[in-house]
Parts: sequence; structure tokens; C-alpha cells
Amino acid sequence: MPRRVLGELAEGVRSAAELEAKRLWSSTGLPEPWWNAAVYDAEGRFLGVADCWLDDVAMVWEIESSEWHLSPADHDTTVERAAGFVAAGAVYTASKPKKNPEDVVVTLRATYEQARKRPRPPLRAIRTTQ
Repeated sequence: MPRRVLGELAEGVRSAAELEAKRLWSSTGLPEPWWNAAVYDAEGRFLGVADCWLDDVAMVWEIESSEWHLSPADHDTTVERAAGFVAAGAVYTASKPKKNPEDVVVTLRATYEQARKRPRPPLRAIRTTQ
């Protein structure tokens, strides 16, 4: 694997889809997110690991990729994690970065604005990488 790709993987992404998402993120003009952040609710319950987390507004972007949803159980886990994030107050969006990158950027910007306009919920996230 090329050194550049290995370096990017070491910076918090865990898959090729997340690497593509990280590259796309740079074109959004939005603040730098945390990749694969562990998120907890106000009572300290673990909600899940967010593929992409914007701590200033408590926003989650999940990177959809078929490699992680090959079984009904895997899909159910993803849906349940999304429901937990939303129930705790996070603003949540999911997309496939390669499918329609321009549309994904528009959605990410709109989702961030939605998150920015409401009070930030008492969620706590921990960076899993620096």
C-alpha cells in the first residue's frame, strides 16, 4: 500500500470508503471532523463509534458501504446505532461518498447548518486517533 494511503489510514479512517469520505470532506468547507470518534450520551452510555463526528455541533456522518452491510444483522446494527445517535440529540446523516459526491457535499453542508442552529446536546465524544 502506498505510504500516502497508509498515512491517511493512520489518521483515523478504517476503510477505503472512509478514506474516500475524508478526501471528499476537504471540499466541504466545514470544520475538520474527528474520524471514528466514540460517542456517549449525557448519562455516559456508549452510543457507538461515529465514522465522522463534528464535536462543535454534535453531528454524525456515517459512511455507507456495502462491505459493512452484507448481512441483515449488520444492517440492523447500523440502523440501531443511527437511532441511538438521533435519540440522544445528534444530527445524523449517512451517504456513499463515491455515488454522487457533489450531492453529498450539499447534504453535508445543509446537515451542518441544521446542527449549528439548535442547542448542542450534552453528548461527549472521544477521539480514537489524533
